[in-house]
Amino acid sequence: MVIQQAQSVWIELGEVDPVFKNIEFCKITGNDIFNKVLTKIYTPKLLVGHTLKGKLHDLFSILQSSPLPLSKEELIEKIWKINYRPDFDDRLYKLIARLRKEFNIAIVSKSSS
Repeated sequence: MVIQQAQSVWIELGEVDPVFKNIEFCKITGNDIFNKVLTKIYTPKLLVGHTLKGKLHDLFSILQSSPLPLSKEELIEKIWKINYRPDFDDRLYKLIARLRKEFNIAIVSKSSS
């Protein structure tokens, strides 16, 4: 069922972007090749021609490339390239809110408690 849905999405993508018409849909069990191809093709021209820049780009790239959830401390250290400081929490929350609002990206946060 999931493979059929993915194949359907692939066909729709081919109608929107001719790049997909030239790439054959791959069915590989236990591998997320579909997601990898989408990421490679669409990350540079992210979200209908809008390109992320600066800290928004950093946040998106870090979240997208991480196989595991990241703590706020890890995100702050990676985005701002500093040791964690609590006074950066608000900056992170605002950055996440901007990414969610401006680009309609779903970001799930879970409390550690």
